[in-house]
Amino acid sequence: MSSDGNSSDEEEQEILLSDISELRSARQHTPALPTVYQPTRTILHVDVDCFYAQSIFIRCDDSGDTAEPPPQPAIAVQQKHIVVTCNYPARALGVGKLTGIKAALRLQEQGLVKVHDGSDLTEFRADSYTIYETVRQFFNERFGKRGLLFKACKSGMDEYNIDVSNTVNSGVGALELANELRKFVFSRTRFTTSVGAGPNIFLAKMAANEKKPYGSFYMSLEEARPRILEMPLRSLPGLGRASLNVMKEQIQKANFPPGTSEEAKLIVKHLLNTSTDALCDDQDTGLLSRADVEKFKEMGRGLDRRPVEDDEFKDKKRSGIEQSFIRGTLTDSKSVKAEISTLSGRLLKLIAEENSRFKGDARVGKNLVVTIRDRGEDGKSSYSASRKSKSVPWPGCNRDQLTLAASRLFELLAKSHYGSDKEFNITLINLAIEWADSGAAKAKKRGIQDIAGFFTAASSNPAKKI
Repeated sequence: MSSDGNSSDEEEQEILLSDISELRSARQHTPALPTVYQPTRTILHVDVDCFYAQSIFIRCDDSGDTAEPPPQPAIAVQQKHIVVTCNYPARALGVGKLTGIKAALRLQEQGLVKVHDGSDLTEFRADSYTIYETVRQFFNERFGKRGLLFKACKSGMDEYNIDVSNTVNSGVGALELANELRKFVFSRTRFTTSVGAGPNIFLAKMAANEKKPYGSFYMSLEEARPRILEMPLRSLPGLGRASLNVMKEQIQKANFPPGTSEEAKLIVKHLLNTSTDALCDDQDTGLLSRADVEKFKEMGRGLDRRPVEDDEFKDKKRSGIEQSFIRGTLTDSKSVKAEISTLSGRLLKLIAEENSRFKGDARVGKNLVVTIRDRGEDGKSSYSASRKSKSVPWPGCNRDQLTLAASRLFELLAKSHYGSDKEFNITLINLAIEWADSGAAKAKKRGIQDIAGFFTAASSNPAKKI
């Protein structure tokens, strides 16, 4: 996500940058950023506006093709007892993302909000791939015939990255292309998108948030830098929760005594002004190596060297399905097994969809992983402490065997986490398949089942062996 802050003039920017020197340890001051940076890439980032709500609206709307996006009713998308997302009209009425469903249901009774079930992601995934193919169609029609190259990939259910460095080399050209792209996607799919452009993926994603909904923006490095300095540390791409917590501890330890007000508002400029040596955590948790620290410092300077991969499955290590619950609603084993059976079916469906789009040799399942989460009664349990996982070799693609294997893994998790497999209080269940990374032929030699035809495949590693 991009920062909400904006520098109004050069004086404010100078003040903002000078704040960096106020950290207590002068020896930990990071060298000044280079004055000149020549971007060598042009990246577009496509973000579908309120994707889930739009998907529901388009499937229900019968107004036909329109030159401009039609007004939408307030829509909230429900999973179990939670509003997982909602569109802008719903937000204007006070409905929030990742909040309880009661407020939305009260507004629905008043005819102000429409609440839709979003538990089954099948149609959403289909819409996601339709948009992706439309994006590729746009560039194939525009550049393919002239032999110009581009790379495009999905980076999430509703986000896509496109590297057009071989076709566009200026901010003006990139912005024009972004405008044409969002209009093309709308004309073909009726989905509105916000398209950002920049010299790398990070800045292009920041740009996509500038003109929401249905807008375009180019984010230069010079414009992005002062904003990035004030962004929360969690905004840095690739910084996971566990590494984030370690980073905060290291920055706090190096710069601020316990109990100072800075503890709760550490931002990117604090990262840049803490020495790499002070940030490294190789010896303790191993979560922040020197290479990791340097990578995140580069991100803090607005430099993102991640490539756009043309194959979305190239580095994918697992595929998973999860369901969250309000604390107190999932407390007995019968209910858990019913949820696991449902998740098993959804996981197999997800694998089938992915395999239909997978390029290359059939992927090979390695492990089944079951994860549970319990935030605790106060809702403040640490992320790592509240999530527990166990795995077994992939049991095959028979739903009954998959459900049995996952249920037994859950029993083991519940016993270790609660001391009993009869009494528990779960707020999330995740089922995932880990993919073998050594090739199908080598994996088969180790006895791992090939899942090429997975709805009919028999298990070579029965769940009863768990």
